Amino acid sequence: MDLSYSMNDDKKKLAELGNSLSEKMKEITENFRLGFGSFVDKKTMPYVSTVPNKLEVPCHDEETGTPCAAPYGFHNQLSLTEDTTQFQSKVMNAPISGNLDTPEGGFDAIVQAISC
Repeated sequence: MDLSYSMNDDKKKLAELGNSLSEKMKEITENFRLGFGSFVDKKTMPYVSTVPNKLEVPCHDEETGTPCAAPYGFHNQLSLTEDTTQFQSKVMNAPISGNLDTPEGGFDAIVQAISC
């Protein structure tokens, strides 16, 4: 999942969909597991702003005022599991980061998910 600030409202929906998806997939197969990986920005020039304070605290949550997480390329938040409660928890607790670039790290995240 893209965890840049613009996706903050989508985290709750993804967490809810984990249970729904699991229930539907169990109608098709017994071999179904969920994992959760996230990406934000490609942290190299020319893709991202290199302003030092923005790389440490790229934004603040508008609702809570808490600082956003520092940007990163890809994090494997949760290895494949059948535990949808754990999936939901990991998604909801994953920190949002700022949006310091235009292309973001989506392709890098796909490569990481495939290789992990």
